[in-house]
Amino acid sequence: MQNALHQLGGVPAEIRTDSLSAAWRPLSEGERTQQTARYAAFCEHYAVLASHNNPGKGHENGAVESAHGHLKRRIRQALLMRGNTDFASVDAYRSFITAQVLRHNQRHAGAVAQEREHLKPLPLKRCGDYEELLARVSASSTVTVKLVVYSVPSRLIGLMLKVRLWDDRLSFYNGSTEVHHCARVRPKKGKRRARSIDFRHMVDSLGRKPNALYHAALREDILPNDRWNALWRVLCTRAAPGLACRIMVQALKMAAEHDDIDAPRKKLAQLLKSGGELTLDRVQRQLGIPVQSPAPQAVVQHKLTDYEKIMSEASR
Repeated sequence: MQNALHQLGGVPAEIRTDSLSAAWRPLSEGERTQQTARYAAFCEHYAVLASHNNPGKGHENGAVESAHGHLKRRIRQALLMRGNTDFASVDAYRSFITAQVLRHNQRHAGAVAQEREHLKPLPLKRCGDYEELLARVSASSTVTVKLVVYSVPSRLIGLMLKVRLWDDRLSFYNGSTEVHHCARVRPKKGKRRARSIDFRHMVDSLGRKPNALYHAALREDILPNDRWNALWRVLCTRAAPGLACRIMVQALKMAAEHDDIDAPRKKLAQLLKSGGELTLDRVQRQLGIPVQSPAPQAVVQHKLTDYEKIMSEASR
């Protein structure tokens, strides 16, 4: 709504919404109260009167719902003309939708120009369009926000972070410094919880304790994709749990350092197919990790007479 007001270039005296209870039904009482308070703060910031349609009077929504239906049909037709529904990114899809909306609204340009003469000016600053929360980073390098578990860099373990929650992303702050940001994730239909885990955030701590991977509750989420999970299952049939964990952590570290999740997986899969004894040194050579052998050190054996001399001087 805020973006629409800034695109319009002014603020009307009143904003009317419907009274559709289905929009609030999934929310708890506390969430409904919080949502209402945030909307009230928004209206106060823009000095606009908030009103809603009368409950049970569905015909009052007719004009708006009809226009919405027309717009959705236009978007479907534009996708058909485009030939596919594949977009390179979410931003690319948003740009496509914005172009369709602007094209749809061109017919009303004259009427909108007349209305602009009666709009109030926009405030100097935008209203905060995010929700601010606090979350502590767990020992597993994760935080929980709105029943969704997000991984963060392991250097943040133990810190209490301030989280700014937008509609599409999250920003994490330690004091006034932004320390991490990521895309927002929502639970799938029929689910209350979800996870967003990046193995790069956990590979350093796993390097110190690789065996923790075997019993990790987030193991399937830590591994980058289904192919890595399949590789892990094969690896567990070829090696003992401890060795399997060390090998997998080595491959994950390689993927993180080179920002390439496919090359280490393919090399490790090729090694498993070739057969033969599976050792950590062999895996390191396959992955291109330098195998560092400890430098030989000369051990000097002291004479027993030296110890006798020290003992005799200490007894004096």
